Amino acid sequence: MLDIVLFSIPEALVVAWLANTLSGTRLPRLKLMFVGAITGVISNFTRKTTSFFALHMIVYACAMAVLFGIVETANAWKRGVSVILALPLYLLVEYYNILIVRHFVSLERLGESLVLKLLCFAPQIFATLLLILFLKRTGFSLFLNPQNEEV
Repeated sequence: MLDIVLFSIPEALVVAWLANTLSGTRLPRLKLMFVGAITGVISNFTRKTTSFFALHMIVYACAMAVLFGIVETANAWKRGVSVILALPLYLLVEYYNILIVRHFVSLERLGESLVLKLLCFAPQIFATLLLILFLKRTGFSLFLNPQNEEV
């Protein structure tokens, strides 16, 4: 249960926020939190039940896209494309975070200490939040005419 609250839900929240930013829409925070929380629980469950990373990512993307469809009626194509692109962007940030962290901490030691695991996990969340902030400040959108839809 602690894994869900400390890792899966925050990770899913920033991916949902990144997908929302990429689409150029402004989904209310409460709806984003709903999508992130449910996706985080689903992610934790699939991570523990399957050893296939690709299957986990497919379930993750589908769950997030369906949840976005439940909380809003905007263009499903935009949401799908945004989710599909937000996941690899987040994974890229996570990959570089691991490359940096492994120079300071042995990756085998991460399972030993929850505090150490949190300290190594936090930079990828902050880096993704900085990316989201940059995209918002520059008005970036994957679509030519996002019209900053409010849902």
